[in-house]
This record gives sequence, C-alpha cells and structure tokens, in this order.
Amino acid sequence: MFENIVSGIIGGVIVIIIERLINWYYKVKELKNGNSPRNLNSNIILTNELIETFHPERNYLKVKEILGSPDKSYEDFSIFEDELGESEKFMSDLYFLKNANLKITTVDNKSIHSITVFSYTKKLEIPGMYYPCENTSLTLGEAKICNEIIKYINKYTPVHTIRDLGFAIQNYSGAPFYKYITFFCFDDVTKVKENFLIDEFIGKPIEGFCLSNSVSTFYIHDYELR
Repeated sequence: MFENIVSGIIGGVIVIIIERLINWYYKVKELKNGNSPRNLNSNIILTNELIETFHPERNYLKVKEILGSPDKSYEDFSIFEDELGESEKFMSDLYFLKNANLKITTVDNKSIHSITVFSYTKKLEIPGMYYPCENTSLTLGEAKICNEIIKYINKYTPVHTIRDLGFAIQNYSGAPFYKYITFFCFDDVTKVKENFLIDEFIGKPIEGFCLSNSVSTFYIHDYELR
C-alpha cells in the first residue's frame, strides 16, 4: 500500500513537470516567432474602414467585438482641462496595433465618446468630412495644418510632458455632424519661444487626431505606451 502511495505521488509530480515543460516550450516558440504573449493585438491592422466604424456615438461594445480586449483600460482626462464636466468620468481603452496606436474613450460604456489615432505608417487618413483643407493629402504624416484649420480654431494647447512635445488644434464641425476634431502635430514652436503666433503652425504635418463628441479631447501620451 505504501508503495502505491509513493508511486502515485511520483506519477503526479512527473505529470506536473511535463505540463510545465510543454507550456515553456510553446512560450519560447512564440517569442522566437516574434509574438509576445503580453500583446495579443500586435498583429491587428487598423484600417480607414475601422476608423469609420469607431466614430463617436457608435456602439462602444462593437470595438471589443472586432479588436478584442484592449492592452490598457483606465480613467482618462481631457487635454482641455477647463472643459471637464464634474459629473463626467471618462474611461479609455488603449490598443497597441500593428500599424497604429488607438484610443477609444467612453462615458457610459455604451457609446463611443471619442477616437484617437496615431499611425506608424503613412496609410491611415483623417476622416475627410472633418478636414477643411483643400488640395492636400488626408494621410497622417502628409496632411498639414492649413489656413482653414487656423481660421476656425475652437481651442488649442501644447501637450508637453517629459518626453512628449506635441501641439493640439481643435476645430468644431457644426450641422449636420456636430463633432469636434483635434489635430496633433509636433511642437517645435512653443518649445523655443513663449510668445508665439498660432499661424506659425501652418504647414506643420499632422501626426494624429482625436474625433470627439464634445470639446473633451484625449491624447496618447508617451508614458501610456509603456
């Protein structure tokens, strides 16, 4: 009887060891193939069609149905701090996708409040109906701040952290869209001078945008990507 007990214990230990070796083998195989088990979204490609699908007021749950679980979820705050409503609590989902970083923000977990996009490649476009510039590309990295964007500014602000050096310029689209779009560009103006003219951003490439249901706007900071 004692021998049977010992044999059972040894057998159980062997099974556990084999299971752990198998799990270790598959983890090593994933890493060799360039796939990190911590970032399941790294092979998903964001398209212009998906950006259209994720416009403000669309179904928030649809994002997770299509993209799966986000890499990060947290309470978020508008870069225009004076516009935050005391009763509104914004929650953001951040996705580290193959060709872009994507942030989806909601207030009620039912509808999308805003979508923020920063692209790694020159393929994603600013939604054309919200971009007032003529005779210029819609593609992020090629599209530029133009006179019309400056003319119809709703708000603007530097977005400066330890590593970030950005600038945000917001326009408002009235009827029939009633949406706010904020263009993000690299800020090499305010970093060198305190008294700057907003016109100095004309011609600057647009690196990202936030399309929002209200004046509240959400950036993707460098520290959020860690």
